[in-house]
Amino acid sequence: MRAVGEAARLRHPPARSAGGLFGAVARGLGFSSVLVLLAACEAPVVPAALSPDPWRPVTDPGRFYDLVAGRRLSAGEDHLVFFNDGRLGGFYDGQVLEGRWRWDGDRLCRTARLGTRTLYPDCQLIAWDGERLRVTREEGRGSEVVYAIE
Repeated sequence: MRAVGEAARLRHPPARSAGGLFGAVARGLGFSSVLVLLAACEAPVVPAALSPDPWRPVTDPGRFYDLVAGRRLSAGEDHLVFFNDGRLGGFYDGQVLEGRWRWDGDRLCRTARLGTRTLYPDCQLIAWDGERLRVTREEGRGSEVVYAIE
């Protein structure tokens, strides 16, 4: 009989221990138990709607003036200043930036020259997180730049 048992074992080797989800189900944990285990191992997920957004819109010219007028705004090597009299100036991408700014509705609008090139007029959305200023170009549809307020 031993020979017959040996032959059967060679034809049908013992099942290996399956890993992962299928192995856990095969070991009798059950699919729902495995899902609970997987959920416990994952990092907590907070929907974007529930996570606090630190950025607060700046829609009032007086608030903008209080935050940044006459102060240096820096982003890496670039910096600019919105002066009290409506001028703006600074250094951007290795070139001198000069222009004018005004408030229009809930947006900051500017005209400017960068080096020898005239930039297109642009109205931008402004937000503040308590320490930094975020400028979103093209009325909120363009690229963003975050500036440290010095």
